Amino acid sequence: MLEKQEVQEWYGRNARVIHSDSDCLIERYECQGKGLIVTYKAFEGMEMVFMEFNSEDAFIPVTPYSEILEITCCCRGRVVCEFANNRCIHLSEDHFWIGSGEHLPSSYYFPFGYFNAITLVIDKKKMSLSTKKIMDNFSIDIKPIEEKLSLNNAWYISKIPSKLQRLFDEIYEAKGKQSSCYFAIKTLELLFYLQNIEQNDAEEEQYYPKDQIEAVKEIWNYMITHLDEKYSLKQLVKEKNMGTTMFQTIFNHIYGDSPYAFLKKYKMGIAKKLILDGEMKIGEIAFSLGYSNASKFSIAFKDVYGILPKDYRKLRS
Repeated sequence: MLEKQEVQEWYGRNARVIHSDSDCLIERYECQGKGLIVTYKAFEGMEMVFMEFNSEDAFIPVTPYSEILEITCCCRGRVVCEFANNRCIHLSEDHFWIGSGEHLPSSYYFPFGYFNAITLVIDKKKMSLSTKKIMDNFSIDIKPIEEKLSLNNAWYISKIPSKLQRLFDEIYEAKGKQSSCYFAIKTLELLFYLQNIEQNDAEEEQYYPKDQIEAVKEIWNYMITHLDEKYSLKQLVKEKNMGTTMFQTIFNHIYGDSPYAFLKKYKMGIAKKLILDGEMKIGEIAFSLGYSNASKFSIAFKDVYGILPKDYRKLRS
């Protein structure tokens, strides 16, 4: 299991060990919100890691050296990964990625404010002879996987096939319920499966410069903090020296929706909570979210939830 010094090597000084036993290690990651990292030792040099974040802070891992292979499944939420060359890419719930060496993200940002993931971390430097023998017994060789997927040049990203999705689901459900022996079996199963994937299964992902990502995030922040105001999105984009098409492309890249569709869903999420609170009238809620009248607000609410706000309040009262 990782010792305290190794924890800081991997996750930096923000990591604090809150539980450790022969089976798993639990660390709290200090951030605005909640960050939890649960690690099971599958084999010497192989860890099954569960990441759970409810935060908009950036998570900055500290990879101590280049002989690392990571296989990650995004289970919940969305993540924007920033690389050392200041290029950024996003990953959504239905994708997994494999990275090694210097082609691993330098930081992670969670645009939805939450992110859950499973990562198999393979530390080739620490793989023992017994671990390598077990791999040999199951005809598993990591090096051909790296070569076939060209991991020395870039990372591999793909939509999760149904068989692999079932495996990731089983691993995710086992956290806190199974021992490290279970995760050792699942590690072998995962690596055995990955030997059969091909480079041409990968998706062509679009990278964007960090400054453009930051500009879009700043506009997004303005949008969600000025819900009751009328403003020109086109003007906000122009002030960032971006074209409208590029802004919409990157916004969709990060948040998985067009700016207007995202904003409507975001407002209706807030409306839903206010309706359940029961302290504000429907018209007051509409006005607080920037709608000029309750009728337009009701149409938007029904578009998102399939029911009128007044009926939703009656249903929940």
